[in-house]
Amino acid sequence: MRFDNSILVKDNILSLTYGLSIFLIFFTTKAWLRIVDIDLINVFYLSVFANLCISLILYKFFRARDSAIFISFVSILFLATTYLSGYNEFGIYKLSSVLLMLFGISLMKITIPSSNFLETLKIIAIVLFFYGCLGIISKLLLDGNLFLRERILLNGPIVFAQYMSISAVIFIVGYKDIFRGVATVFFTLLTFSKGPILSLAIILWLAARKKIVFLLSIVLTLFVLYFFQIGGRYYDFIEAVVYLFINFDSSIFFNDRNIGSVGVRIVEYGSAIQLIADNFITGIGVGNWQLNSPRSLQYPHNSILEIFVEMGVVISTAMIILFFWFVLKFKDSLTLLLFLLFFLFSMFSGSIVDNRGIFFVVLLYFLHFEINPAP
Repeated sequence: MRFDNSILVKDNILSLTYGLSIFLIFFTTKAWLRIVDIDLINVFYLSVFANLCISLILYKFFRARDSAIFISFVSILFLATTYLSGYNEFGIYKLSSVLLMLFGISLMKITIPSSNFLETLKIIAIVLFFYGCLGIISKLLLDGNLFLRERILLNGPIVFAQYMSISAVIFIVGYKDIFRGVATVFFTLLTFSKGPILSLAIILWLAARKKIVFLLSIVLTLFVLYFFQIGGRYYDFIEAVVYLFINFDSSIFFNDRNIGSVGVRIVEYGSAIQLIADNFITGIGVGNWQLNSPRSLQYPHNSILEIFVEMGVVISTAMIILFFWFVLKFKDSLTLLLFLLFFLFSMFSGSIVDNRGIFFVVLLYFLHFEINPAP
């Protein structure tokens, strides 16, 4: 799918309001629950009730059948897992954040039903682009360099890289804006965050028509990084992968250069698989990973493992089937690629609330094309 400038209505206050509101709902939902003094379990139950109510409204008055099914099923599955698997405060925080995001997006669509899907994505991409520019400028002024391995504005390097990757895919695939697309790719590379960079590379590879040119551009990028001696983290990782395949020895992932990234994840993944086997049906409880983590992490940095470990096979399988069913109904490449980008993010880093983008893309897509089916 490509942005058609003829449908982008300039000076449309409602469209701008909707786009900025969706941006704020998506990017701030998990933040304010951390700073307000409120009983999270009550927020969770209220969120479930609110989502079931808004699902009924969507189905009854807007004939948004798929949107209503998605919201209600997610809410019911989240509610069920608290009874079947148990939970702690962090677990309720994760579930509540996702549910509040779904409710906020739905409420905004009902309020401004004429909003456009592509305009919304464009606004999100532009805001993220300027956020990236501001991050680069702040690093230059404060630290005198462009190495984004420390906190950038409001986010750490991984989250910042994910935001830049989202913007890059929207600009390059949907809007064909090469300048801003390449700029946000460059911002992503400067974070040296392997997960987001690998995810973005896979998506751009899938979207590329001339895959040979794409491969050559990757080689050229690596050469430039090497020439200017700014790609140490990349080359440490590549060296480790090559060593693994040549020597069939994974110990290199646990040395000082890799243990903080790849090695930790290998340890956590192994522990997660064992916990799934030991708690197959009900899981260990939402948010309880930290009690079982070999390195006391709050989550295993893989959302599939996270939900199977904490929610058990019944709820997790139902959730995967739900997403699979909806993704099969996507009718444009941009939405599918954005979903795959968020999914790849979830395989390398963060918890289910950090990777709420997979919920976001599905609901935003169906809300638009059911309530406002015009392009």
